[in-house]
Amino acid sequence: MLLTINLLKQDFLTDEITITLIDRNPESDLGPAYSSNEECLLLNVPACRMGAFSAEPQHFLTWAQSKGIAATPWDFLPRKLYREYIQELLQRAISERKKNISLKRIQGEVTDIRVIEGKAEVFVNEKSFVADKVVLALGNFPPRNLPIENLSFLQSKRYVQNPWSEDLFQSLSPNDPVILIGTGQTTVDLLVRLHHQNHQGKIIALSRHGLFPLTHSSFEQYPSFYGEIKNHVHVVDILRVIRNHFTKAEKIGLDKNAVIDSLRPYTQELWFKLSLDEKRSFLRHLFRYFEIIRSRIPRENASIPNQMLSSGQLTIIKGRITDMVPASNHIEVHYLPHGNSEMKMETAALIINTIGPETDYTKVDSLLIKNLLRRGFIETDPLHLGLNAMPNGTVINSDAAANNIFYTLGFTMRGILWEILAAPEIRLQAEQLAPSLLLNT
Repeated sequence: MLLTINLLKQDFLTDEITITLIDRNPESDLGPAYSSNEECLLLNVPACRMGAFSAEPQHFLTWAQSKGIAATPWDFLPRKLYREYIQELLQRAISERKKNISLKRIQGEVTDIRVIEGKAEVFVNEKSFVADKVVLALGNFPPRNLPIENLSFLQSKRYVQNPWSEDLFQSLSPNDPVILIGTGQTTVDLLVRLHHQNHQGKIIALSRHGLFPLTHSSFEQYPSFYGEIKNHVHVVDILRVIRNHFTKAEKIGLDKNAVIDSLRPYTQELWFKLSLDEKRSFLRHLFRYFEIIRSRIPRENASIPNQMLSSGQLTIIKGRITDMVPASNHIEVHYLPHGNSEMKMETAALIINTIGPETDYTKVDSLLIKNLLRRGFIETDPLHLGLNAMPNGTVINSDAAANNIFYTLGFTMRGILWEILAAPEIRLQAEQLAPSLLLNT
């Protein structure tokens, strides 16, 4: 959506330009995380940093205040407000666009793209149209299913692969036990939703590391120390410097997030310099610990899991699931606790997979992705975190060549740029990609 807004705002070309925005979801939606109307689902970034334009980071805050919302810069506002904000910006961009730019919206799912004489033929809703450029703004795919031998659980209605399913809690009774596979931000979202639905049943959150996201505590800035690590090419050396600054920050009353946040302008550069082996080492040994510091949650949301833990309603288990066996009114979950050789078992009326979206596109259940891979138009990045691409979003095909038709941005770029998931990075990428698409048409 941000890319579409930026394309509509371009005014340096006089040729006729048609932008076609295709989405399987209704126009009122904005991706699964933002499409809910539940007030309890909050942004994980404060309002003053969520502006849609890099030159105006407080634009969202100003917009919210103009709507009569008593928001302060460091408030975490409902996600549905951000959806309304982006949709209003789109309508404004449509009304203010130059006459040579038009926007066409299609609700449907692209199933295939072919390239004929340097142009893309895009197939959607059993029809096709031709485009000069195609941007694969794919968002997030559902989590991968657990790699266990017994796959009978996949046929059970008590197992939910997609934690953003519309009818997620439809079959759940107030006292039913629930198991959440994963302990990340999506797990926190589900706990908040269950709490606001007055769910009384026992809840277990089970993951390999058993680590919950940390809570935003303060937003004071920590001085940059990029100069100390900019020439390091080994993760262990970078980590050593960061740990020293964790200690320094603690002494002056700041938390670890301030230290990590001070590196944010340079994270993409640091990631780009690391070798594949170093990146793999980071992902294998440090990623989850980095993630809980970097991706924090609002105090309002954190208080709910804490209450559940104190009351005994919620249990966090560190372990590895080895089997899931469906029965008529529950599913048995067999797991090996961390540091224990004795298998354990829990039962639940509902199992929800929250381990995060599938990023290995060779395993994604999408006809479009399968066709693009088969035709060699795309390939996964070497770390299997998304698509292989140039840092500017140009897709790299199976021949390791930059493609002049296919582009991408956002989550698909994580393996290339790492820090690309939040508003500050995505808005900048959209601003930079929009004019380059038109110049290269």
